[in-house]
Amino acid sequence: MAKAGIQIIATLAFLGHTALVVLFVLFLAQTFFKNKLLKKLRSHLAPKSYYLVFFLSFIATLSSLFLSEVMKFPPCVLCWYQRIAMYPQPILLYLAVVRNERVLTPYLVVLNALGACIALYHYSLHLFPNVLPAGCDPSIVGVSCIKGYSFYYGFMTFPYMAFVVFALNIILLSFSVKKGK
Repeated sequence: MAKAGIQIIATLAFLGHTALVVLFVLFLAQTFFKNKLLKKLRSHLAPKSYYLVFFLSFIATLSSLFLSEVMKFPPCVLCWYQRIAMYPQPILLYLAVVRNERVLTPYLVVLNALGACIALYHYSLHLFPNVLPAGCDPSIVGVSCIKGYSFYYGFMTFPYMAFVVFALNIILLSFSVKKGK
């Protein structure tokens, strides 16, 4: 069952990765070919953006807890920094949704941007462990960033999965901002 849990997490991240690719293609189509599909998608998702970001951050939080507490994958320092950026978001978004407020957008974008940068750096350590300087010395922190990882679907590691969530959150939060503001 635990392996099935990891497969579910990887599949959800792959779907998120696919959504990022589709959004990028729509952005290119809008920029170069004046296609209006992204604008329609934005207007459709804008009222639901806080709900979607809540859902993504909640699932990401539960997934990281599943990996560390059930699967016993010890998080490294960079994993902890990503968790610091992710864990407060479900709580803040829940309160914002209940109160019907949209004032958190700039703060959430900053949290997600920081988390995305850390996740990309962490993922690059997995891709190029001999090129980049190590982010974690296992003799100091006990867990290495560059050992014991797995690639799911041939290219995704847990930091890349976190990056996908952070990137989708930034895009959805940008949808929640009204034009002209």
